Amino acid sequence: MKPDKIVGIYLAAGKSTRMGSDKLRLPLGSMHLGSYALAAALHSKLDYVAIVSGDGTADWINRTFYQEPIHRKWAVFHCSEAHLGQSYSLRCGVVAAQAKHAAALMILLADQPLITTTMINELLFHYQVTTDVGLVVLF
Repeated sequence: MKPDKIVGIYLAAGKSTRMGSDKLRLPLGSMHLGSYALAAALHSKLDYVAIVSGDGTADWINRTFYQEPIHRKWAVFHCSEAHLGQSYSLRCGVVAAQAKHAAALMILLADQPLITTTMINELLFHYQVTTDVGLVVLF
């Protein structure tokens, strides 16, 4: 059985240049688009979620996520090099996860509102019963 400190890296630093506006701020049902996969991650069995933002803001995050106890499960991390590409954002997320003493990482993209808590938990389950996987990526 693997150590259970698993940190989700939530990549939310894109510029949305092809969209013309920040797609994470687009209204979708009762929340902004960027909050859906985040809600799934926060309600999953992940131990912590590091939200990587290019400008250090995340005004698209649903206000209910700021309430206790869920607010202790996540933080926004500013990545000043995010404009150079997704690999730079990923590196910022890995640094944030290392600071939380992560044994493993799960990478999630903020612009995928159909990701569910069940999907995340199933990947976590398979990670925990497999001995040869060190990184779980959810795209």
